[in-house]
Amino acid sequence: MQSLRIAQVMASGPVHGGLEKHFVELCNGLSRQHEVLAIAHPAHGGEMSQRVNFQPLDLTSSRRSPMNIFRLHRALKNFGPDVIHAHANKAASMLSTLSRFTSARTVGTVHGFKSNNRSFANFDAVIAVSPAIHEHLGLAQARVICNGIPLVEPPAHDPQYFRSQFGLSQERPVVVSVGRLAAVKGYAGLIKAWPGVEADLLIVGEGPERESLQGLIAQLELKDRIHLVGYREDVPAIMAHSDLVVISSEREGFPYVMVEALHLEKPIVATQFPGANKLLPKPYVVPYGKPLQLRAVIQKTLTCREQAARDYQTTWLDAKQRFTVRSMVEQTDAVYSQLSRAAA
Repeated sequence: MQSLRIAQVMASGPVHGGLEKHFVELCNGLSRQHEVLAIAHPAHGGEMSQRVNFQPLDLTSSRRSPMNIFRLHRALKNFGPDVIHAHANKAASMLSTLSRFTSARTVGTVHGFKSNNRSFANFDAVIAVSPAIHEHLGLAQARVICNGIPLVEPPAHDPQYFRSQFGLSQERPVVVSVGRLAAVKGYAGLIKAWPGVEADLLIVGEGPERESLQGLIAQLELKDRIHLVGYREDVPAIMAHSDLVVISSEREGFPYVMVEALHLEKPIVATQFPGANKLLPKPYVVPYGKPLQLRAVIQKTLTCREQAARDYQTTWLDAKQRFTVRSMVEQTDAVYSQLSRAAA
């Protein structure tokens, strides 16, 4: 297999969400075969393999900033890539501006739903992280490569895990939801669904909605059952010990938390974003903005956990085969190889 010089570009800030996780794991995986330059915010350097040539570059100001464009152009020119791969709309917009100054093949990955994807129109190849995003794009050069994660080894079961970590009595089932505390994640609706659910809810993550969510929890007198536990490094262990994972988002591309839960063989109750519609068993997917329906499905799933496990068996097996870092890297590598052959 031909070794290529590949520049990966991401313009997000010091956050650690699905986009950033995808970027880091793709760079690290590709660096086993190719020479990889990763251009991203300095906050992500510590996550990179030593094989990756990491170029810290804060591109969080305007995508039209002449200084940002100049710094990106200089970094790319110094590296001399065969392929430049931009992640998400902002990086794609900046690369589109620079495309006339490079002979490298251009690739862009679309990580979520945006009303305007014009920046990707002239790229040589476009990758969508879910079938629904691919359909939304409507670009002839687009293809689907779903997010993948390393194969997850469940930790040894600790019957006192939630008591020792969060002080829970463990007299009730534990439900987990993971994500940034932002309006789009639908946590207000999830909290409104909780009265009457005899379970503890752990919401793992930080974000701008924390104060308002805490106020809603207090207003509904649910402080004994809903716990905002902040950012945690041990999310796989938290999910592995839980009874159910809930994704309550208004919209999602192809969320990592869904893949992680499936690898850990956890049933999921999710709102009706496209990834859930395509992948999860239909009885466990409910319309967004319907807290009473969400409550009913959560209650039924907790009551009938053995049935949920039977319903999810095929989905769990499929996820372990399809949604891995290895598969994601191999499919992306195939895109580069195809472009390289076409340019020869």
